[in-house]
Parts: sequence; C-alpha cells; structure tokens
Amino acid sequence: MWLDNFGAKRPTAPPEPITCEQLGAITTPTLAVGAEHGMSYSRGILDRLAGCIPGSHKVVIPAATHFVSYQAPDRFNEVVLAFLARN
Repeated sequence: MWLDNFGAKRPTAPPEPITCEQLGAITTPTLAVGAEHGMSYSRGILDRLAGCIPGSHKVVIPAATHFVSYQAPDRFNEVVLAFLARN
C-alpha cells in the first residue's frame, strides 16, 4: 500500500532542466562552492549557477574532490563564513 503511494508521487519523466532565465530570477545572495578535482559535470553546474544568478559568488577549493567540505573543511568553512558575514 505505501509503495503505491510512493510510485504515485514519483514522476515517470525527468523534470525539465532549469533555465538560465529562471536562475536569473533568484535574488537571494548565492554562494556556489566547488572542488578543483570534482566530478566533471559538477564544474559545469557550478559555472552555470554562477553565470546565471546575478551577483552570485563562485569559489573553487583547490586540491579537493567531490567531498570538498570533508576534504578541506577549514577552507570550506572559511569561504562559507566569509560569505555569510558579507551577506
């Protein structure tokens, strides 16, 4: 029974990708943090977010991979706290 409800809430087709125009409507201060050696698609997503959201700030953490907050926690925290202090 619960599985029927689960299936009913899952779309069968993937959602349409968000457009740059839609991202451009975001007015909240936005920080896009990525890793120098992250997944190849992650860098593209990071660039797209930073390029489409007005006033956004992009930071790439050097020498980190996909788990940047785990691999470089001090640098990650420094970046996030500085962003929060400015916004």
